[in-house]
Amino acid sequence: MTTGLGNTGWGTRATVTVRRPTGQSRYGSLDDQEYADQLVPQCVWAPTAAGQQRPEDYGRGETVTETLTLYTLVEADIRSSDKVVLPDGRVFEVIGAARRWRNPFVPMGHGCEVTLQRILG
Repeated sequence: MTTGLGNTGWGTRATVTVRRPTGQSRYGSLDDQEYADQLVPQCVWAPTAAGQQRPEDYGRGETVTETLTLYTLVEADIRSSDKVVLPDGRVFEVIGAARRWRNPFVPMGHGCEVTLQRILG
């Protein structure tokens, strides 16, 4: 299993691709069959404290949920309807809103964190 920390380390950051749906279904909701990609530089990511991979059995075989936290610059434009593609090709859905924070103790200490999840199986 490869994580952002294993690939990039905290000192070196990577660029991820944010995939934003641009199409609409016939019912008016977003359709991810059509999308626009944008690059978001200087990112790192790590498995969440809840567990990186959690097997679950729903009666039709094993399902694995992988959850990561993506750390970006505070101005990153990431929405709850987006998908994020890591440099190794793994595609994750954004879960919830991006959380932006500022550190009052360090002048340039601010950022954004985003919960990502993918389900396999």
